[in-house]
Amino acid sequence: MIPGMLVMLIGPRIGDVLSFVYGLLLGRWLSGAEFGQASAILNAISIPATALGVLICRETVWCSARNQHAELLQYVWRWFWRVAGATCALGVLVILFSAYVGTIFRYEYRSTTYALAAFIVTTGVGPLWGSVIQGQRRFLLLGSVPMVQGLSKLLLTAALLYTGWQVTGVLTAQVLSSVLVIGWIMLMAQRRYVAPQPAGQGATTKISDRWSLLNNVITTAATITLVAIDVLVVNFVFPGAMAGGYAAVSMFGKIATYIPESIATFLQPYLMHARGAPTQNKYYFNISCLIGVAGTLLLAGFFWLCGAGLFSRLLPAYVAYAPYLPLYTLAMGLMALARMAGTFAMARDDARVGIWLAGIAVLQLGGFFLFRQTLWHIIGVELAIAALAACVGIVLTSTAARPAVCSAGSEAGRLGD
Repeated sequence: MIPGMLVMLIGPRIGDVLSFVYGLLLGRWLSGAEFGQASAILNAISIPATALGVLICRETVWCSARNQHAELLQYVWRWFWRVAGATCALGVLVILFSAYVGTIFRYEYRSTTYALAAFIVTTGVGPLWGSVIQGQRRFLLLGSVPMVQGLSKLLLTAALLYTGWQVTGVLTAQVLSSVLVIGWIMLMAQRRYVAPQPAGQGATTKISDRWSLLNNVITTAATITLVAIDVLVVNFVFPGAMAGGYAAVSMFGKIATYIPESIATFLQPYLMHARGAPTQNKYYFNISCLIGVAGTLLLAGFFWLCGAGLFSRLLPAYVAYAPYLPLYTLAMGLMALARMAGTFAMARDDARVGIWLAGIAVLQLGGFFLFRQTLWHIIGVELAIAALAACVGIVLTSTAARPAVCSAGSEAGRLGD
């Protein structure tokens, strides 16, 4: 597990650095309003993208335990064509109602609509084959994906912005880099790979697709909405340059989510395989929470001391927004704990966390619209909601009941087919 953890910490961090440089590129090249528009679109489309990925990761863990690679490929291809068809239909609707969509996201050109439609398709199918690699615990390959995608996205975006494509160029670069990575991962996932079964862990359990998918959709939509909806609200409540300033704060503050999310991605297939070992899983969760809290406090302290200097050097147009950064970073760190609790809940097929977080997401949206006089009010709501979500996630994960488990070769396991 240690080499895999190192790869999953180092590879995505290089990708995060590239994404951070990408954000700086957008902040310097786009106007304040366009920067807010791009941030709102990228966050909005990502909300439903990973729900199905958790289901496929679980199926990969199950099929790998029984050495059923052909059945796994049939399962993933079936979902791939379903999602591709649904997202293509959604893209067609976006094009047909381009005038209304452009009003919602505040962009001007019809070419942006076509790029947005393509972005919806690639974002929808993107997590599917990557979840196969994740479920097989091929962390060397999985850890290299953010580096490849981050570098290609950065280079393509720079080239398209240089030629004057603006927001359309941002979305087009996202599409092209996603197509590159999806094609690469798709080819790699076709190869038979039998992941070693960790010693001392419980047996894998077959789960009902329908209820698992419903749980994944609720939990994923809730956790990602809690993080992403602040950019959307500010883009619509405070349009113009203020939206760009808040997007700049968001770009720095979301660094607090990087390490907890990498840990959750790494541990997910292990948790799925060891659903019958609640003590071990809680130990992983508690250690992950301690790492997340420590990293968040260090990062918030650094931004409190040096945030203004960083903004003046990297994004001078938004230096007035630097005082918001420490509190926003604390909020994002707490949100990362809530998302990690959601990941543990999906791995264990526990719907309680997702239901509670969905209710908190609705409460957050109400708080944004009730207390939207200034950005300080918005960030105050964000911090309060993040603290509530983290506490609920930690309590529910710590009190999770032991799931019923059947071995892969038992009669119960065969009935689960």
